[in-house]
Amino acid sequence: MNALERVLIVDDDEGLRESIAAQLVRRRIVSVTASSGQDALDKIAQTPGLEVVVTDFHMPNMNGLELTRQIKSLAPRLIKVIMMTDEWDEKMRTLAQEAGVDYPFDKNHKDGVAPLIDLIWALLKN
Repeated sequence: MNALERVLIVDDDEGLRESIAAQLVRRRIVSVTASSGQDALDKIAQTPGLEVVVTDFHMPNMNGLELTRQIKSLAPRLIKVIMMTDEWDEKMRTLAQEAGVDYPFDKNHKDGVAPLIDLIWALLKN
């Protein structure tokens, strides 16, 4: 893996953003963070080579589904989107799939964010 910023972490919770970024650093994965959907779109425009976006569902002004739709309109195959929420019912899964979310992630996973880090690692290795 090279030192290019390849992962964008989008969440209005600074603590969670920084926690995920710190765990990625342990795997030598460089990331960039954004606190909102619009901030994320700006970072995508400024950061060539992004391969994975991890976004929260609940954010002010633009939720994770809206952000995913915009990302997929810009780079439908180049950027994989992982959306985090603790509301993964059948309706949410359908909405996420329709928006273009590639991978759902349960924020209440029993193993914390470790499976998320593993998923990111696997996506970048392929």
